[in-house]
Amino acid sequence: MDWPKVSTILLNWNGYDVSKACIDSLLPITYPRHEIVLIDNASADGSGTRLHAEFPGLDYVQNDRNLGFARGCNVGIRRAMKAGADFVLLLNNDVVVEPGFLEPLVALARKDESIGLVSGKMHLMGTDNLLWYAGAQISRIRGNVVVDGFRQADDGRFDQTREVGACTGAMMLIRRRVLETVGLLPEEYFFGQEEWDYSITVHKAGFRLYYCAESLVHHRADGSHGNTSPKIIYCGMRNRLIFQNKFLPQRVFKVWLAAYSFYVQHIAGKRLRLLGDDLRAYKLAHSAAVRDHRKHGRLYVDEEDLLNFEREFVLSKLA
Repeated sequence: MDWPKVSTILLNWNGYDVSKACIDSLLPITYPRHEIVLIDNASADGSGTRLHAEFPGLDYVQNDRNLGFARGCNVGIRRAMKAGADFVLLLNNDVVVEPGFLEPLVALARKDESIGLVSGKMHLMGTDNLLWYAGAQISRIRGNVVVDGFRQADDGRFDQTREVGACTGAMMLIRRRVLETVGLLPEEYFFGQEEWDYSITVHKAGFRLYYCAESLVHHRADGSHGNTSPKIIYCGMRNRLIFQNKFLPQRVFKVWLAAYSFYVQHIAGKRLRLLGDDLRAYKLAHSAAVRDHRKHGRLYVDEEDLLNFEREFVLSKLA
């Protein structure tokens, strides 16, 4: 078979160990026409230059600042497109792949030109076959995604390849024609929810999204950050506001925001079992996110926004 060229986009940020493990798993894969584009997002720990020195055969890009996920990956996607990639594979650096994971993804995409995005089965690393992704659907009213099989046993229920509503940015094969037609990843988000946005946009453009059960990788999850960090909570809040503001009618968005704000301030703490500083960070992150979303008058988050909120949270503890 004449296999098309696939360029894997691998973004590193202060993550030498996980990025090295990912690269080590990618180098011996069985797919015949594959290259890795390694982008370092201005790591402060020297991990980018260290990886470049250890893997000199990779196409390496050094960003001069932390651009976040989508903007950082887009640097690599442009490079891959210029080099003639037929498909681009987004892969989180905290993923370890199986040797034959890529062939099923490409084979599925080649069956139908209307298939624009494909994600494979993802196990949660360090568990006994617990799933991290086996397909997903986007809830437009809630402003979140429902992942099929999340933290459930991989017991055969998710072994059917099928069309889905959302692909994961942790492992997303993108057809070149999608990039040429729709464009690159949406850059409004610093990290998180860009794959939901892209899934909706690609589907609206007439392409279909698929989950490929025959492709398997292992995902550590949260390889570059922790979910409990105040600035990460703030980032998630800002991203959700941007996503809903972008895709809901404005009147519906205002109703959704009021309901969501009530939920955060009065219900979420109990449901999520948040106490002390965690509960305070959650509520303060939401208030700051709503304030900044309105103040800036823009659908855009960058690293400075996160750092500003982190300083605000620290000062609030001293007050």
